[in-house]
Amino acid sequence: MISTLDINQKRLSTPPNFEPNTPEFDVITLQLNDQGELKDKQSLNAILQHIKNAREKNSSGVIVTLFAHGWHHGGDWDDSHFISFRNLLVSLCLREAERYRGPNSRGRRVIGVYLAWDGDPDDSWLAAMPGLTYLTFWDRYKTAKRLGSGTDLYEIVRSLIQATKSPLEESASNARPHVISPLILAGHSMGAILVELAFLSLLKQNDAALLDNRQKGENEVIDLKRNGEAILAPDLVLALNSAADSEIAVEIKEMLEQQRWQKVAEALGGGIRYNPSVLLSITSRKDRDTGRIWRYAKPGRITEGHDSRLFTHTFTKLHATSCDPRGPIDFGQSWHCVRRPEPAVAASPSFYIDLPIGSRIKGEPLKHMRYRLCSIADDNRENLAWIFQIPGELSKNHNDIFNPQMGSLVLALIQISGAVMSLANEWVETFEA
Repeated sequence: MISTLDINQKRLSTPPNFEPNTPEFDVITLQLNDQGELKDKQSLNAILQHIKNAREKNSSGVIVTLFAHGWHHGGDWDDSHFISFRNLLVSLCLREAERYRGPNSRGRRVIGVYLAWDGDPDDSWLAAMPGLTYLTFWDRYKTAKRLGSGTDLYEIVRSLIQATKSPLEESASNARPHVISPLILAGHSMGAILVELAFLSLLKQNDAALLDNRQKGENEVIDLKRNGEAILAPDLVLALNSAADSEIAVEIKEMLEQQRWQKVAEALGGGIRYNPSVLLSITSRKDRDTGRIWRYAKPGRITEGHDSRLFTHTFTKLHATSCDPRGPIDFGQSWHCVRRPEPAVAASPSFYIDLPIGSRIKGEPLKHMRYRLCSIADDNRENLAWIFQIPGELSKNHNDIFNPQMGSLVLALIQISGAVMSLANEWVETFEA
């Protein structure tokens, strides 16, 4: 069952029960106009209240994922990227239901925010002409930068952080433990420009309202600080085949260094400690749109995913391997394995990720291929912005970001960033021997 937030009526079309391990998700569209203004501000208030209600009703918390689509896409329900995003939410909520192993192992409510904008100009006949659609690039690129730097998008990101991450109110008779709820901000192509610039605005504002003044809980593995003070922030800002100029990533890296951001992942007794990323940008080697066509449109410039000066990691295909399934409940999904980092204690260790080969066929064993994510610099050097390319078989072209292998890779990278996005009950359990 899918419950969706109705933007026009400001209500849930299907009343949610917020029960854990129920294969349902919630999704809302937040639409920005070309001036960067949120078309319906009540829709933002609705989703913020919904997140808080879900956290209060479900003791396991929530998973909130914002996705910004790219060029030539929009907010229509039948847009191919909106359909793919909803399919991703389906996979997440089924994965949460598969986590159930008794009363102490409960799934979280999955909530999706589809950040929509006009990926094609409304009044442009070029958008409908095969071969001429590339001529809308300059107009839409300027629009994406304007939206990404706008105050409304900044407020969306800021309020999502507070709704998802801030401690819930306690009463004298009801003291509630703080439950960790992941928040992921993702964008594809020009949508990556939106989320990267929104994150950059977050850095520039240096907002005191995002300070985390509570005492860290025993079950928390991430220690995130800015200038020595704990803060609330997304678990990961993820750019997929980003169309962002490399100068944006450079500015983000400089701001992270100036404000002395530090992110440490460590589980007590788990023997694992390293520095995960805050921003992660992955680009396919077969992405011609950002690798070649983009450079023709902006001579002398280059995207972050093709600027080798910014590369922090290599992602290398190794060999076929075996990856055993986990958990007694199976909804027929593919799975992956994230191995323990090597060395287990280092700023930037290597990670081995076993990804499924092809789609899963019922009754047949699932085959896997192993990949190695390795820091280019010394493994004792901390880096909060990870930028690297991936092999073409994982993403065959600019828009190929929703296939099963990419879905598994994205989940693995979110896990490495410090969020529990797997069948494991605790973060350290996501790393297998």
